[in-house]
Amino acid sequence: MKKILFILLIFLIPIVVFSQTKLTFGYVDSISYAQYLASDWKNLLKIGKEAKKTDISFYYLDYRLAIAEYELKKYRKAASYFQKVLSEYPNDELGMEYLYYSYLKGGMYEEARQLWLSFEGDLREKTRFYDDDLIINSFGMEYRYYLTDNYEVSKTSSDVLNQTIKQNLNYFNLYTSHYSKSRFSFSNSLGFVFGNSRVYDEDYSEDAMNQAIFQWQYYASGNFNLPKRQNLTFAFNYANEKLVATGIETTSGFGGNRQTEVTFYNFTANNFTGFVGFSKQFAYFDLGISSSVSNLSLEFQSQSGLSFTLYPFANKKVFWQNEGFFQYYTKVDGQNTAFIFKQRLSVALGNSIRIEPFVMYGETFDFVDSQAYTIYNGLDRINYWYGVNFNIKLGKSNYLYAIYQNYNFTNEYKINSIDNEINYNSQTFLGGIVWNF
Repeated sequence: MKKILFILLIFLIPIVVFSQTKLTFGYVDSISYAQYLASDWKNLLKIGKEAKKTDISFYYLDYRLAIAEYELKKYRKAASYFQKVLSEYPNDELGMEYLYYSYLKGGMYEEARQLWLSFEGDLREKTRFYDDDLIINSFGMEYRYYLTDNYEVSKTSSDVLNQTIKQNLNYFNLYTSHYSKSRFSFSNSLGFVFGNSRVYDEDYSEDAMNQAIFQWQYYASGNFNLPKRQNLTFAFNYANEKLVATGIETTSGFGGNRQTEVTFYNFTANNFTGFVGFSKQFAYFDLGISSSVSNLSLEFQSQSGLSFTLYPFANKKVFWQNEGFFQYYTKVDGQNTAFIFKQRLSVALGNSIRIEPFVMYGETFDFVDSQAYTIYNGLDRINYWYGVNFNIKLGKSNYLYAIYQNYNFTNEYKINSIDNEINYNSQTFLGGIVWNF
C-alpha cells in the first residue's frame, strides 16, 4: 500500500509544483521524503530547487538532496550539501562517509584526506586513504625518449655555419611524496637528462663539434590545504646543466698533418625556478592563479598564469582545463613578452582508463609548466605542441601512464653571418608508474 502511495505522489508532483504558487514546509518534507524512498532522484532535486527559491530549507531536505546528487554521480555538488549537513550535525558518521567519497570521487583529494584524518575507529579503517605512519606515501619513476627531425643546414666547404642541432636526448626521473598528519603535503623528485647535439661554431672550430649534454634536476613542492576547498602551493626547481663540446683539431708538423680530439669548451649553468599558486574548487569548476620567476637559459623570466577547469557533470568523469600565461623575459635582443595558452580534455573510459588529449600554442623560448615540475630551457623557440596522455589504474591506487607529445620548434642559425630560421618537429615518448602506499 505504501509503495502505491509513493508512486501516486511521484506522478502528482509535476502537477502540484507548477500549479501551486507557494510551497509549504510540510508539503516539501512529505514529497521529498516519498521521492527519497522511491529513489526518484531527479524529481527530488526539482522539488528541492523550487523549495530553495521560496526559502524553504531544513536539515532533512539538505540530506536528501545530498544523497540525490551523490546517486546521480554529481559528487562535487553532493559535497556542498553534505558540508552543510555536517555543519549542523558534525558527528553524523554516515554524512561524513558520504562527504569523504564525494570528495574522493569528485577529484578533491586533499579535502578527502583532511576529512579522513578526522575519522576514528571503524570509519577510519573502512575508508582508509593511505598509511599515515609511513614517511613515503607514494613512489614513482618515469623515462622519456626524444626523437627529433634532422634540421641541419646544408653548406658548401666555403660556407661558415653557426648552428646547434639536437640529436638524441633521454630523461629519467624518480618521484616521492609525503602526506603529513596536518594540512601539509610534500613531494620531490630527482631527474637526469643526457644526450648529444651537433654544433657548428666558428669561434671554436671550423668543423662540426659533438656537444654532450648532462643535466640533473631537483624539484620540491609543498601544498597547504586551506578551508573552503582552497589550496596554496609552493614549488622550487633547480637544474644544473653541463655542456661539453669535443671535436677533431688538425695541426701541421713534421711528417704531415696530425688530428687529435680536443675539448673546445666545458660549460656549466645553474637554472633556478620559484613557483607559487592558489586554487579554489567549486561544484562545477576550479579557478587558479599562479606566478613564477626563473633564470632559465641564464636570463630573467617571470610568468603569471590563470586557470579555469570545467567539470560539466560535477564529477571527474569528464573535465576540461584551460590555462593562460603571460611571460616577461630578457634575451640578447632586449625585453620580450609572450602569451601562452594550454588546453586539456580528460575523459574516463570505464573505471581504469583515462585519456587526455592536450595542446599548447604561443611562441616562447622558455616555459615553466605543471607547477614548475617541468621546465623548458633551450635555445630554440617553441611554437606549439600537442599530444595525448593515457592513464591506466592498477588495483586500488597504483597506476601506469604514457604520454606522447609532438613539439614544433624554430631554430635560429647563421650562415656566412646572415641570420636565418628553420622549423622542425620533435617527438617525445614518456612512460611512468606510480605506487601509492
